[in-house]
Amino acid sequence: MVRNILHKIFRYSVIIVLGTLVAPISLLAVNPPTSTYLSTISDGLSSPTRIAVGPDGNIYVTDPLKDRVLVYSPAGRWKYSAENFQGKPLSIALDAAGNIYIGDNRTKSVMVFDSSWAYLRKLGSGNGEFSLPGDIAISSSTGRIYVTDSKNNAVKIYNADGSLYISFGSLGAGSGQFEFPTGITIDDVNGEVWVSDQYNNRVQVFDLDGNYRSAIGSSQRIQGITVDSLGRVYVVDSFQGLVYVYDRNGIQLSTVGSWGTGTGQLSIPSDAVIDSNNRLLISSANSSAVVIYGIDNYTMPVDIYALTVSKSGAGSGTVVSSPAGIICGSSCGASYEAGTSVSLAATAAADSVFSGWSGACSGTGGCAISIDGDKGVTATFALETTPPVLTLNQPQPSVLTPPNGRIVAVAVSGKVTDSQSGLKTVSYAVDDEYNKYDSTGPVTTNSDGSFTFTVNLEASRNSKDVDGRIYTITVTAADNADNTSKGSVRVAVPRK
Repeated sequence: MVRNILHKIFRYSVIIVLGTLVAPISLLAVNPPTSTYLSTISDGLSSPTRIAVGPDGNIYVTDPLKDRVLVYSPAGRWKYSAENFQGKPLSIALDAAGNIYIGDNRTKSVMVFDSSWAYLRKLGSGNGEFSLPGDIAISSSTGRIYVTDSKNNAVKIYNADGSLYISFGSLGAGSGQFEFPTGITIDDVNGEVWVSDQYNNRVQVFDLDGNYRSAIGSSQRIQGITVDSLGRVYVVDSFQGLVYVYDRNGIQLSTVGSWGTGTGQLSIPSDAVIDSNNRLLISSANSSAVVIYGIDNYTMPVDIYALTVSKSGAGSGTVVSSPAGIICGSSCGASYEAGTSVSLAATAAADSVFSGWSGACSGTGGCAISIDGDKGVTATFALETTPPVLTLNQPQPSVLTPPNGRIVAVAVSGKVTDSQSGLKTVSYAVDDEYNKYDSTGPVTTNSDGSFTFTVNLEASRNSKDVDGRIYTITVTAADNADNTSKGSVRVAVPRK
Protein backbone atom coordinates (compact mmCIF):
# COMPACT_ATOMS: atom_id res chain seq x y z
CA MET A 1 0.00 0.00 0.00
CA VAL A 2 2.69 2.48 1.05
CA ARG A 3 4.81 1.60 -1.99
CA ASN A 4 1.86 2.30 -4.29
CA ILE A 5 1.20 5.66 -2.68
CA LEU A 6 4.87 6.61 -2.86
CA HIS A 7 5.01 5.71 -6.52
CA LYS A 8 1.90 7.76 -7.28
CA ILE A 9 2.91 10.85 -5.38
CA PHE A 10 6.62 10.88 -6.18
CA ARG A 11 6.71 9.91 -9.79
CA TYR A 12 7.08 13.70 -10.16
CA SER A 13 9.40 14.01 -7.20
CA VAL A 14 11.84 11.88 -5.21
CA ILE A 15 12.61 9.39 -2.43
CA ILE A 16 16.15 9.51 -1.06
CA VAL A 17 18.18 7.92 1.70
CA LEU A 18 20.42 9.61 4.27
CA GLY A 19 23.02 7.74 6.29
CA THR A 20 26.10 7.50 8.43
CA LEU A 21 28.93 9.96 8.26
CA VAL A 22 31.12 9.45 5.19
CA ALA A 23 33.56 12.36 5.47
CA PRO A 24 33.58 14.17 8.83
CA ILE A 25 33.35 17.95 8.72
CA SER A 26 34.72 18.19 12.30
CA LEU A 27 32.65 21.10 13.55
CA LEU A 28 31.57 22.04 17.04
CA ALA A 29 28.41 20.30 18.18
CA VAL A 30 25.11 22.19 18.28
CA ASN A 31 22.15 21.61 20.55
CA PRO A 32 19.13 19.65 19.33
CA PRO A 33 16.28 21.93 18.29
CA THR A 34 13.16 22.29 20.41
CA SER A 35 10.14 21.70 18.17
CA THR A 36 6.54 22.71 18.91
CA TYR A 37 3.56 21.81 16.73
CA LEU A 38 1.82 25.03 15.67
CA SER A 39 -0.74 24.52 12.92
CA THR A 40 -1.69 22.76 9.70
CA ILE A 41 -2.48 24.24 6.30
CA SER A 42 -4.89 22.16 4.23
CA ASP A 43 -7.12 24.59 2.34
CA GLY A 44 -7.13 23.63 -1.36
CA LEU A 45 -4.28 21.10 -1.17
CA SER A 46 -4.36 17.74 -2.92
CA SER A 47 -0.78 16.42 -3.18
CA PRO A 48 1.54 19.08 -1.74
CA THR A 49 5.08 18.33 -2.90
CA ARG A 50 7.58 21.20 -2.78
CA ILE A 51 7.43 24.28 -0.54
CA ALA A 52 9.05 27.70 -0.87
CA VAL A 53 8.79 30.87 1.19
CA GLY A 54 8.87 34.26 -0.52
CA PRO A 55 10.65 37.40 0.69
CA ASP A 56 7.29 38.67 1.95
CA GLY A 57 6.80 35.51 4.02
CA ASN A 58 4.08 34.08 1.79
CA ILE A 59 4.11 30.29 1.49
CA TYR A 60 4.16 28.66 -1.98
CA VAL A 61 3.24 24.98 -2.40
CA THR A 62 3.37 22.96 -5.62
CA ASP A 63 0.49 20.56 -6.21
CA PRO A 64 1.56 18.58 -9.30
CA LEU A 65 -1.45 16.26 -9.38
CA LYS A 66 -3.64 19.37 -9.82
CA ASP A 67 -1.16 21.25 -12.07
CA ARG A 68 -1.08 24.30 -9.82
CA VAL A 69 0.76 26.28 -7.15
CA LEU A 70 -1.11 27.38 -4.05
CA VAL A 71 -0.11 30.53 -2.20
CA TYR A 72 -0.76 31.20 1.49
CA SER A 73 -0.13 34.12 3.81
CA PRO A 74 2.63 33.78 6.43
CA ALA A 75 -0.04 32.82 8.95
CA GLY A 76 -1.38 30.10 6.63
CA ARG A 77 -4.42 31.82 5.12
CA TRP A 78 -5.16 30.74 1.54
CA LYS A 79 -4.65 33.67 -0.81
CA TYR A 80 -4.90 32.26 -4.33
CA SER A 81 -3.82 29.47 -6.63
CA ALA A 82 -1.71 29.92 -9.75
CA GLU A 83 -2.83 27.66 -12.58
CA ASN A 84 -2.85 27.45 -16.39
CA PHE A 85 0.86 26.72 -16.59
CA GLN A 86 0.42 24.45 -19.60
CA GLY A 87 2.67 22.20 -17.55
CA LYS A 88 3.02 20.25 -14.33
CA PRO A 89 4.66 22.34 -11.58
CA LEU A 90 6.88 20.15 -9.43
CA SER A 91 9.65 22.20 -7.81
CA ILE A 92 9.63 25.84 -6.74
CA ALA A 93 11.86 28.60 -5.35
CA LEU A 94 11.72 32.39 -4.99
CA ASP A 95 14.57 34.88 -5.17
CA ALA A 96 15.08 38.03 -3.10
CA ALA A 97 13.12 40.11 -5.62
CA GLY A 98 10.11 37.82 -5.37
CA ASN A 99 10.62 36.23 -8.78
CA ILE A 100 9.13 32.73 -8.89
CA TYR A 101 10.95 29.72 -10.36
CA ILE A 102 8.81 26.72 -11.31
CA GLY A 103 10.30 23.36 -12.26
CA ASP A 104 7.88 21.93 -14.82
CA ASN A 105 7.91 18.17 -15.30
CA ARG A 106 5.85 18.36 -18.50
CA THR A 107 8.07 20.71 -20.54
CA LYS A 108 11.23 19.63 -18.67
CA SER A 109 12.07 23.26 -17.96
CA VAL A 110 12.27 25.85 -15.21
CA MET A 111 9.95 28.77 -15.87
CA VAL A 112 10.58 32.17 -14.29
CA PHE A 113 7.78 34.59 -13.38
CA ASP A 114 7.87 37.95 -11.65
CA SER A 115 6.09 38.46 -8.34
CA SER A 116 2.82 39.17 -10.20
CA TRP A 117 3.13 35.93 -12.18
CA ALA A 118 4.06 37.67 -15.41
CA TYR A 119 6.20 35.30 -17.47
CA LEU A 120 9.86 36.36 -17.78
CA ARG A 121 11.91 33.51 -19.27
CA LYS A 122 13.07 29.91 -18.92
CA LEU A 123 16.43 28.84 -17.62
CA GLY A 124 19.05 27.76 -20.12
CA SER A 125 17.71 26.59 -23.46
CA GLY A 126 14.10 26.38 -22.29
CA ASN A 127 12.02 23.27 -22.92
CA GLY A 128 14.00 20.07 -22.56
CA GLU A 129 16.74 21.71 -20.47
CA PHE A 130 16.18 19.06 -17.78
CA SER A 131 15.17 15.45 -17.67
CA LEU A 132 13.44 16.01 -14.32
CA PRO A 133 13.77 19.34 -12.43
CA GLY A 134 13.49 17.73 -9.01
CA ASP A 135 14.21 20.69 -6.76
CA ILE A 136 15.37 24.32 -6.95
CA ALA A 137 17.43 26.44 -4.56
CA ILE A 138 18.70 30.01 -4.90
CA SER A 139 21.80 31.47 -3.27
CA SER A 140 21.10 34.72 -1.45
CA SER A 141 24.79 35.64 -1.66
CA THR A 142 25.33 35.12 -5.41
CA GLY A 143 21.80 35.12 -6.83
CA ARG A 144 22.57 31.93 -8.72
CA ILE A 145 19.92 29.25 -9.23
CA TYR A 146 20.65 25.58 -8.46
CA VAL A 147 18.50 22.83 -9.99
CA THR A 148 18.76 19.08 -9.47
CA ASP A 149 18.38 17.34 -12.82
CA SER A 150 17.41 14.02 -11.31
CA LYS A 151 17.39 11.72 -14.32
CA ASN A 152 20.60 13.22 -15.71
CA ASN A 153 22.34 12.75 -12.33
CA ALA A 154 23.53 16.36 -12.26
CA VAL A 155 23.12 19.70 -10.55
CA LYS A 156 22.93 22.69 -12.89
CA ILE A 157 23.81 26.20 -11.74
CA TYR A 158 22.42 29.25 -13.57
CA ASN A 159 23.25 32.92 -13.39
CA ALA A 160 20.52 35.35 -12.36
CA ASP A 161 19.83 36.15 -16.04
CA GLY A 162 19.04 32.49 -16.71
CA SER A 163 22.26 31.60 -18.51
CA LEU A 164 24.03 28.39 -17.54
CA TYR A 165 26.97 28.90 -15.18
CA ILE A 166 28.18 25.35 -14.67
CA SER A 167 26.86 21.81 -14.35
CA PHE A 168 28.40 19.24 -12.04
CA GLY A 169 27.84 15.58 -11.30
CA SER A 170 27.64 12.35 -13.28
CA LEU A 171 26.24 8.86 -12.81
CA GLY A 172 28.16 6.92 -10.19
CA ALA A 173 28.82 6.34 -6.51
CA GLY A 174 32.05 8.28 -6.17
CA SER A 175 32.51 11.62 -4.47
CA GLY A 176 30.61 14.25 -6.44
CA GLN A 177 28.73 11.64 -8.46
CA PHE A 178 25.00 11.00 -8.18
CA GLU A 179 22.43 8.35 -8.74
CA PHE A 180 19.17 10.28 -9.00
CA PRO A 181 19.80 13.52 -7.05
CA THR A 182 16.60 15.05 -5.76
CA GLY A 183 16.31 17.56 -2.91
CA ILE A 184 18.67 20.53 -2.71
CA THR A 185 19.21 23.38 -0.26
CA ILE A 186 21.81 26.12 0.15
CA ASP A 187 23.55 27.13 3.36
CA ASP A 188 24.75 30.62 2.43
CA VAL A 189 26.20 31.20 5.90
CA ASN A 190 28.72 28.41 5.35
CA GLY A 191 28.83 28.66 1.56
CA GLU A 192 27.54 25.12 1.01
CA VAL A 193 25.15 23.27 -1.27
CA TRP A 194 23.47 20.17 0.16
CA VAL A 195 22.16 17.63 -2.34
CA SER A 196 20.21 14.49 -1.56
CA ASP A 197 21.58 11.56 -3.58
CA GLN A 198 18.73 9.06 -3.60
CA TYR A 199 20.07 5.72 -4.76
CA ASN A 200 23.51 6.27 -3.23
CA ASN A 201 21.79 6.61 0.14
CA ARG A 202 23.53 9.84 1.10
CA VAL A 203 23.49 13.61 1.18
CA GLN A 204 26.48 15.25 -0.47
CA VAL A 205 27.89 18.66 0.41
CA PHE A 206 29.53 21.03 -2.12
CA ASP A 207 30.76 24.59 -2.13
CA LEU A 208 28.79 27.18 -4.10
CA ASP A 209 30.80 26.40 -7.25
CA GLY A 210 30.03 22.69 -7.10
CA ASN A 211 33.31 21.49 -5.60
CA TYR A 212 32.84 18.40 -3.45
CA ARG A 213 33.34 18.79 0.30
CA SER A 214 31.79 15.84 2.15
CA ALA A 215 28.84 13.49 2.47
CA ILE A 216 26.61 12.02 5.15
CA GLY A 217 24.31 9.03 4.84
CA SER A 218 22.04 6.57 6.68
CA SER A 219 19.65 3.72 6.07
CA GLN A 220 16.56 5.91 6.30
CA ARG A 221 14.44 6.87 3.32
CA ILE A 222 14.39 10.64 3.01
CA GLN A 223 12.92 13.25 0.67
CA GLY A 224 13.29 17.01 1.17
CA ILE A 225 16.17 18.75 2.92
CA THR A 226 16.74 22.16 4.52
CA VAL A 227 19.30 23.83 6.79
CA ASP A 228 18.62 26.29 9.63
CA SER A 229 20.67 29.30 10.73
CA LEU A 230 22.69 27.16 13.15
CA GLY A 231 23.70 24.75 10.40
CA ARG A 232 21.41 21.95 11.56
CA VAL A 233 20.21 19.79 8.70
CA TYR A 234 16.54 18.75 8.50
CA VAL A 235 15.88 15.68 6.38
CA VAL A 236 12.38 14.43 5.53
CA ASP A 237 11.90 10.67 5.85
CA SER A 238 8.87 9.93 3.69
CA PHE A 239 8.54 6.28 4.75
CA GLN A 240 8.86 6.84 8.49
CA GLY A 241 6.73 10.00 8.39
CA LEU A 242 9.10 12.26 10.28
CA VAL A 243 11.96 14.71 9.91
CA TYR A 244 15.45 13.77 11.10
CA VAL A 245 17.66 16.55 12.42
CA TYR A 246 21.45 16.23 12.05
CA ASP A 247 24.37 18.44 12.87
CA ARG A 248 26.83 19.17 10.09
CA ASN A 249 28.96 16.23 11.25
CA GLY A 250 26.08 13.88 10.39
CA ILE A 251 25.20 13.15 14.01
CA GLN A 252 21.49 12.75 14.57
CA LEU A 253 20.22 15.34 17.07
CA SER A 254 16.47 14.70 17.17
CA THR A 255 13.35 14.10 15.10
CA VAL A 256 10.32 16.26 14.34
CA GLY A 257 6.82 14.82 13.85
CA SER A 258 5.63 11.24 13.58
CA TRP A 259 3.82 8.99 11.11
CA GLY A 260 0.04 9.33 10.98
CA THR A 261 -2.87 11.53 10.01
CA GLY A 262 -3.59 13.03 13.42
CA THR A 263 -2.81 16.54 14.59
CA GLY A 264 0.81 17.39 13.83
CA GLN A 265 1.50 14.00 12.23
CA LEU A 266 2.97 13.33 8.80
CA SER A 267 1.79 10.95 6.11
CA ILE A 268 4.32 10.60 3.29
CA PRO A 269 6.01 13.96 3.89
CA SER A 270 7.90 15.21 0.86
CA ASP A 271 9.60 18.53 1.60
CA ALA A 272 10.57 20.91 4.40
CA VAL A 273 11.70 24.54 4.63
CA ILE A 274 12.64 26.89 7.46
CA ASP A 275 11.09 30.37 7.25
CA SER A 276 12.23 33.68 8.76
CA ASN A 277 10.02 33.07 11.80
CA ASN A 278 12.06 29.95 12.61
CA ARG A 279 9.17 27.68 11.69
CA LEU A 280 9.63 24.32 9.96
CA LEU A 281 7.05 23.84 7.20
CA ILE A 282 6.61 20.21 6.08
CA SER A 283 4.51 19.09 3.12
CA SER A 284 2.56 15.92 3.94
CA ALA A 285 1.43 14.54 0.59
CA ASN A 286 -0.85 11.73 1.71
CA SER A 287 -2.74 13.92 4.19
CA SER A 288 -2.98 16.84 1.74
CA ALA A 289 -1.47 19.26 4.21
CA VAL A 290 1.45 21.41 5.19
CA VAL A 291 2.30 20.83 8.84
CA ILE A 292 4.04 23.64 10.72
CA TYR A 293 6.35 23.29 13.71
CA GLY A 294 8.04 26.07 15.65
CA ILE A 295 11.77 25.62 16.15
CA ASP A 296 13.44 26.95 19.31
CA ASN A 297 12.49 30.62 19.81
CA TYR A 298 10.08 30.82 16.90
CA THR A 299 7.64 33.66 16.27
CA MET A 300 4.04 33.43 15.11
CA PRO A 301 3.22 35.67 12.14
CA VAL A 302 -0.12 37.43 12.10
CA ASP A 303 -2.08 38.05 8.92
CA ILE A 304 -2.08 41.65 7.75
CA TYR A 305 -5.14 43.00 5.96
CA ALA A 306 -5.81 46.19 4.05
CA LEU A 307 -8.54 48.64 5.04
CA THR A 308 -9.35 51.07 2.24
CA VAL A 309 -11.51 54.18 2.52
CA SER A 310 -13.14 55.80 -0.51
CA LYS A 311 -15.07 59.05 -0.66
CA SER A 312 -18.04 59.81 -2.87
CA GLY A 313 -20.60 62.55 -3.41
CA ALA A 314 -20.43 66.20 -4.44
CA GLY A 315 -19.33 67.30 -0.99
CA SER A 316 -16.03 66.91 0.78
CA GLY A 317 -14.69 65.84 4.15
CA THR A 318 -12.15 63.69 5.95
CA VAL A 319 -12.16 60.22 7.47
CA VAL A 320 -9.78 59.44 10.34
CA SER A 321 -9.06 56.05 11.91
CA SER A 322 -8.28 54.88 15.40
CA PRO A 323 -5.76 53.24 15.72
CA ALA A 324 -3.92 55.71 13.52
CA GLY A 325 -3.18 54.97 9.90
CA ILE A 326 -5.94 56.56 7.87
CA ILE A 327 -6.36 60.31 7.37
CA CYS A 328 -8.45 60.51 4.22
CA GLY A 329 -7.76 63.31 3.03
CA SER A 330 -4.32 62.36 2.07
CA SER A 331 -3.97 58.72 3.14
CA CYS A 332 -7.01 56.60 2.34
CA GLY A 333 -5.74 53.15 3.23
CA ALA A 334 -3.77 51.32 5.89
CA SER A 335 -2.87 47.78 6.90
CA TYR A 336 -3.80 46.23 10.23
CA GLU A 337 -3.18 42.92 11.96
CA ALA A 338 -6.01 40.40 12.00
CA GLY A 339 -8.24 40.88 15.02
CA THR A 340 -7.65 44.63 15.27
CA SER A 341 -10.72 46.78 15.97
CA VAL A 342 -10.63 49.94 13.88
CA SER A 343 -12.96 52.91 14.35
CA LEU A 344 -13.54 55.42 11.57
CA ALA A 345 -14.89 58.95 12.11
CA ALA A 346 -16.15 61.13 9.26
CA THR A 347 -16.01 64.94 9.46
CA ALA A 348 -17.65 67.01 6.73
CA ALA A 349 -16.03 70.13 5.32
CA ALA A 350 -17.62 73.51 6.01
CA ASP A 351 -19.75 73.42 2.88
CA SER A 352 -20.75 69.76 3.16
CA VAL A 353 -22.60 67.22 5.24
CA PHE A 354 -21.79 63.58 5.90
CA SER A 355 -24.50 61.44 4.25
CA GLY A 356 -23.45 58.00 5.50
CA TRP A 357 -21.30 54.89 5.14
CA SER A 358 -21.45 52.03 2.67
CA GLY A 359 -19.38 48.89 2.24
CA ALA A 360 -18.12 47.45 5.52
CA CYS A 361 -20.19 50.00 7.50
CA SER A 362 -23.63 51.58 7.20
CA GLY A 363 -25.59 54.43 8.74
CA THR A 364 -24.45 57.93 9.61
CA GLY A 365 -22.86 57.32 13.01
CA GLY A 366 -19.46 55.93 13.83
CA CYS A 367 -17.93 53.07 11.85
CA ALA A 368 -16.44 50.15 13.83
CA ILE A 369 -14.67 47.37 11.91
CA SER A 370 -13.14 44.13 13.14
CA ILE A 371 -10.25 43.28 10.82
CA ASP A 372 -10.61 39.72 9.57
CA GLY A 373 -9.91 40.29 5.88
CA ASP A 374 -9.30 43.02 3.31
CA LYS A 375 -12.15 45.50 3.65
CA GLY A 376 -13.37 48.67 2.00
CA VAL A 377 -15.55 51.49 3.27
CA THR A 378 -17.08 54.40 1.37
CA ALA A 379 -17.92 57.69 3.07
CA THR A 380 -20.40 59.87 1.18
CA PHE A 381 -20.34 63.64 1.56
CA ALA A 382 -23.02 65.88 0.02
CA LEU A 383 -23.03 69.62 -0.51
CA GLU A 384 -25.04 71.29 2.24
CA THR A 385 -28.04 73.14 0.68
CA THR A 386 -30.34 73.69 3.66
CA PRO A 387 -30.47 77.38 4.71
CA PRO A 388 -30.51 78.51 8.33
CA VAL A 389 -33.85 78.72 10.14
CA LEU A 390 -34.53 82.38 11.03
CA THR A 391 -37.38 83.83 13.12
CA LEU A 392 -37.84 87.52 13.98
CA ASN A 393 -39.97 89.06 16.71
CA GLN A 394 -41.90 92.31 16.48
CA PRO A 395 -39.43 95.17 17.07
CA GLN A 396 -39.77 97.19 20.24
CA PRO A 397 -41.11 99.75 19.67
CA SER A 398 -42.56 99.17 16.24
CA VAL A 399 -44.29 102.56 16.05
CA LEU A 400 -42.43 105.83 16.66
CA THR A 401 -44.63 108.67 18.00
CA PRO A 402 -44.89 111.58 18.16
CA PRO A 403 -43.10 112.46 14.92
CA ASN A 404 -41.04 115.18 16.49
CA GLY A 405 -37.63 114.23 15.10
CA ARG A 406 -36.34 112.56 18.19
CA ILE A 407 -33.99 109.52 17.99
CA VAL A 408 -35.51 106.30 19.31
CA ALA A 409 -33.61 103.10 20.18
CA VAL A 410 -35.46 100.18 18.57
CA ALA A 411 -34.71 96.63 19.81
CA VAL A 412 -34.88 93.78 17.30
CA SER A 413 -34.82 90.18 18.57
CA GLY A 414 -35.09 86.73 17.10
CA LYS A 415 -33.43 83.37 16.74
CA VAL A 416 -31.41 81.62 14.03
CA THR A 417 -30.23 78.00 13.91
CA ASP A 418 -28.43 75.77 11.41
CA SER A 419 -28.18 72.05 12.15
CA GLN A 420 -26.12 71.21 9.08
CA SER A 421 -22.91 73.12 8.39
CA GLY A 422 -23.40 75.68 11.18
CA LEU A 423 -23.77 79.44 11.21
CA LYS A 424 -21.12 81.63 9.70
CA THR A 425 -22.52 85.19 9.93
CA VAL A 426 -25.67 87.08 10.96
CA SER A 427 -26.08 90.72 9.95
CA TYR A 428 -28.72 93.41 9.68
CA ALA A 429 -29.52 96.29 7.33
CA VAL A 430 -32.02 99.15 7.76
CA ASP A 431 -33.82 100.51 4.70
CA ASP A 432 -35.52 103.93 4.89
CA GLU A 433 -38.14 104.71 2.27
CA TYR A 434 -36.87 108.28 2.25
CA ASN A 435 -33.34 107.08 1.48
CA LYS A 436 -32.06 109.30 4.24
CA TYR A 437 -31.16 106.57 6.73
CA ASP A 438 -28.83 103.68 5.94
CA SER A 439 -27.49 101.44 8.72
CA THR A 440 -25.82 97.99 8.61
CA GLY A 441 -23.95 95.87 11.10
CA PRO A 442 -23.20 92.44 12.51
CA VAL A 443 -25.49 90.55 14.84
CA THR A 444 -24.08 88.60 17.76
CA THR A 445 -25.94 85.40 18.60
CA ASN A 446 -26.05 83.47 21.84
CA SER A 447 -25.17 79.78 22.08
CA ASP A 448 -28.79 78.82 21.38
CA GLY A 449 -28.97 81.12 18.36
CA SER A 450 -31.02 83.87 20.02
CA PHE A 451 -30.06 87.47 19.47
CA THR A 452 -31.08 91.06 20.24
CA PHE A 453 -29.65 94.17 18.66
CA THR A 454 -30.59 97.86 18.73
CA VAL A 455 -30.88 100.41 15.94
CA ASN A 456 -31.45 104.13 16.41
CA LEU A 457 -34.23 105.49 14.22
CA GLU A 458 -35.49 109.05 13.72
CA ALA A 459 -39.12 109.65 14.71
CA SER A 460 -39.93 112.02 11.86
CA ARG A 461 -41.78 111.96 8.57
CA ASN A 462 -42.57 114.10 5.57
CA SER A 463 -45.64 116.20 6.22
CA LYS A 464 -47.01 115.24 2.84
CA ASP A 465 -46.57 111.48 3.51
CA VAL A 466 -50.14 110.42 4.08
CA ASP A 467 -49.36 106.83 5.10
CA GLY A 468 -46.39 107.58 7.34
CA ARG A 469 -42.69 106.81 7.12
CA ILE A 470 -41.64 103.10 7.02
CA TYR A 471 -38.28 101.68 8.14
CA THR A 472 -37.54 98.09 7.01
CA ILE A 473 -35.05 96.14 9.14
CA THR A 474 -33.69 93.04 7.35
CA VAL A 475 -31.71 90.29 9.09
CA THR A 476 -29.55 87.97 6.92
CA ALA A 477 -28.13 84.68 8.24
CA ALA A 478 -25.48 82.71 6.28
CA ASP A 479 -24.21 79.21 7.10
CA ASN A 480 -20.81 77.71 6.39
CA ALA A 481 -22.04 76.37 3.07
CA ASP A 482 -23.04 79.93 2.11
CA ASN A 483 -26.74 79.15 2.22
CA THR A 484 -28.67 82.23 3.39
CA SER A 485 -31.98 83.10 5.03
CA LYS A 486 -33.50 86.56 5.29
CA GLY A 487 -36.25 88.04 7.41
CA SER A 488 -37.63 91.56 7.73
CA VAL A 489 -39.63 93.62 10.23
CA ARG A 490 -41.00 97.13 9.91
CA VAL A 491 -41.01 100.21 12.12
CA ALA A 492 -43.50 102.96 11.25
CA VAL A 493 -43.61 106.71 11.90
CA PRO A 494 -47.35 107.26 11.37
CA ARG A 495 -49.15 110.38 10.15
CA LYS A 496 -51.12 112.10 12.91
